[in-house]
Amino acid sequence: AFQMTESDVAQFDGCEVTGVSIGFGSGRNKDIKVFMTEDLAAEPFYSQAGRVRASQWCDIPVTTPVKIEKGKPFYIGYVYFVDNMTSQPIGADGNTASFTPGADWMAAAMDEDGLKEAWAQYGTQVGNVCIRAMVSGDNLSKSNCVPVALGMPELATPGEPFDFTLSFTNASSVAVSNLDIVYQLGTDAEQAVHYEFTEPVATNDRGTAVIHATTLQDELEIPVWARIDKVNGLPNDMADRKAYGNLVCTTNLFERKVVVEKFSGTSCGYCPRGIAGFDHMNDLYAGQFIGISVQNYSAYDPMYCNYYNAWCNKFTAGGAPYCYITRDNMLTKNPEKGSLEAAFKAEFSRTSNIGIKVSAKATANPMAYDATATVRVARNVENADLSVAFVVTEDFVGPYAQQNYYNSTPGCPEFSGVGNPVVMRFNDVARYITTDWQGIAGSVPANLTAGEEYSYTFDGLSLGNTGNPKNANVIALLIDNKTSKIVNADRVHLDPNRVDEPTVGMAQPSLGSQKLTATGGEGRITVESAEGSALVFTSEGKLAAVLHAGEAARVAAGTYIVKTPGESQKVIVK
Repeated sequence: AFQMTESDVAQFDGCEVTGVSIGFGSGRNKDIKVFMTEDLAAEPFYSQAGRVRASQWCDIPVTTPVKIEKGKPFYIGYVYFVDNMTSQPIGADGNTASFTPGADWMAAAMDEDGLKEAWAQYGTQVGNVCIRAMVSGDNLSKSNCVPVALGMPELATPGEPFDFTLSFTNASSVAVSNLDIVYQLGTDAEQAVHYEFTEPVATNDRGTAVIHATTLQDELEIPVWARIDKVNGLPNDMADRKAYGNLVCTTNLFERKVVVEKFSGTSCGYCPRGIAGFDHMNDLYAGQFIGISVQNYSAYDPMYCNYYNAWCNKFTAGGAPYCYITRDNMLTKNPEKGSLEAAFKAEFSRTSNIGIKVSAKATANPMAYDATATVRVARNVENADLSVAFVVTEDFVGPYAQQNYYNSTPGCPEFSGVGNPVVMRFNDVARYITTDWQGIAGSVPANLTAGEEYSYTFDGLSLGNTGNPKNANVIALLIDNKTSKIVNADRVHLDPNRVDEPTVGMAQPSLGSQKLTATGGEGRITVESAEGSALVFTSEGKLAAVLHAGEAARVAAGTYIVKTPGESQKVIVK
């Protein structure tokens, strides 16, 4: 129920309540009883049956209009019996910052008589109850706008302009063309602004005013309020009502980085779209986008990463390529650069309350590093359920042969006319992920204090399938254990002096001049020599692999042609 204030009752004295509107965000359709009373502990002086639907506002006309009389308390509410735990019995707007103190009441009891002693206020937990009254009469106000909520920007910078919004309900009997608004940001002086609407806001409609502001305050949480002083030049009847919010205006938050794990493979002819998408993101969002390419489409892929099998089993989607954004949002097949960038933007925010940095220290074993993840927070966090996992990727891998269905088919202009297959090098290739890939237990404490550093070191982190440690990267994933979502991440090159190429190059490898010997074994082809490279083709003429001296490729049983400097060799694989 909601209670009309004494001033509201006086304002609408003599008017009639002709309808009640009730809103529910979720749940089931419900049979309810609308009531009006002067005392929630007494019998209502008016009630009638009604029915409401979930996820919408439901208007219920009052059969016999009820007159509002000055000097008498006035409550409007509804009652219904919960017959299913998914019913969601109370509709509230969740606006705990701008609820009206003393106006909204809720009660729950085993029977209707028990409600009389159970009424209480829960505005700080759920905001305003979603009940509206439709009033008609001759003395309705022409300047009655009720502030509803403030829409604050995700982040503002001290000294730089920003916009925020004030939404309101026009309870006036006429349309609203302009407002005079008073607002205050933290300790700054009150400000007054005049706002003109391009289209008038009709009676009973919701409107939004945009306010241009700036402040020099540098705080993680600046309290903000705004009220409507005048409506169409007339004093607002609700001028004392305020909407509240909080502004984050600081340079002290942490950079947010978004992790995208891509399922791909060299034998997948559609996967060049995912490759082009990653190249696009690395070029455009370097430092904010962290890509991990899991080349597990085929067990015979030369970049197959067995350490990522558990991830593949959980995040399977059939076919390739596909991507998961922060392990929370899956892209459909063929994530080309446009759809990948759109999904990234939907998840990306410039800053985060929780930051993570990763470092790696060499050990006596060139294929193992001590990796340290350091977590910090801008604001204190209690009862966190976070953990860290580590991933190793490698860049400039190959060259290997990538099947390319877009060589002569539209759909990926970056790979048009470059050959099928195309011999190329690969970036962001997954080489290793810790066994506890969903988060290492105990790696992040439950309570985090702003300004403190919380470090976790994984001694002897394996580089897994890495071919050249100088081209490897260590990635630290900060994971919310409750949702399995990657909330932030960081990446470091093992070689601090390495210079990144903007994108992966497509180039035919030099085969060298030294004679090579290629042999076939159980499920593999091996090149025996000290230097040089060889191209491996199927009997149908498709490029199956590019092998460097001393390397082996896993391939299916069959007959292959291995092209080495000066000759071609036939190799049989059983």
